[in-house]
Amino acid sequence: RLVVPLLGPDRIAVIRKEESDGQVYGIIAVRNEEDTTYSGMVIPLEGDAR
Repeated sequence: RLVVPLLGPDRIAVIRKEESDGQVYGIIAVRNEEDTTYSGMVIPLEGDAR
């Protein structure tokens, strides 16, 4: 479970996991307040987050 405490759930567009070379990454796309652009974040996941 990924927690993004500063953003409301309506701002988070996509959360998914991908695996590459044995490392698991969380991919999050976040809408801006005007819903005009998306910011993407890729976060390496470890332990229970995987």
